[in-house]
Amino acid sequence: MSDRDVLRSTPSEAADVVGRTGHKGARRPGSDADLLALGSSPTDAVSAVTDIRAVYRTGHRAR
Repeated sequence: MSDRDVLRSTPSEAADVVGRTGHKGARRPGSDADLLALGSSPTDAVSAVTDIRAVYRTGHRAR
């Protein structure tokens, strides 16, 4: 599995594990908006996931 595939599947797989499929782990209408804003693309370097610039939880900035 490529780094890109891992990054794409992680949110939806996590939602499945905790029974939140359809509410978490997807970018679509009706889903909760929990997002990370990163300083660079994690598809270029997986280490970019540690360069967090902002956190949004249920659509509101948390950090």
